[in-house]
Amino acid sequence: MKRILTLSVLLLFFLSVRSFLFADDGKKQTFGAGITMKENVSVDKLLENPSKFEGKKIVVEGRVVDVCRHKGCWLELTGEKKGQTLFVKAEDGEIVFPGDIVNKKVLVEGIVEKKIVESKESHKEHKEGDEKCKYEEAQVRYQIKCLGAQILD
Repeated sequence: MKRILTLSVLLLFFLSVRSFLFADDGKKQTFGAGITMKENVSVDKLLENPSKFEGKKIVVEGRVVDVCRHKGCWLELTGEKKGQTLFVKAEDGEIVFPGDIVNKKVLVEGIVEKKIVESKESHKEHKEGDEKCKYEEAQVRYQIKCLGAQILD
């Protein structure tokens, strides 16, 4: 009888410790300032007309397809449309995204910025004396200057 009582107490103890260690408190992992706005737009909606959002603070929802492996300072998000991605940049050291959030759905809050991007090879064929550079038109990329983020799943 004493033995059954002891085993029962030990079993209850281990179950309570297990539930404490693995409890889901319902809190989602956040980065930076977190998410302060209630409304959000999808990556697809933002990329349909990015100039509409330029300079505005928004929350965008998407799935992480890539993360900076050195400092964790940027993410690349995708929506439902294949081949479209949105670059999300955080200040180095202020927000550090872990590599294990690839394929997770996230909310990112930040400012939509327009960036002019030139590839390393954009002027490779441009020679001195050419009247017109073959790569005169630089690529325009819209990105999010990240203020906060939250993992949804």
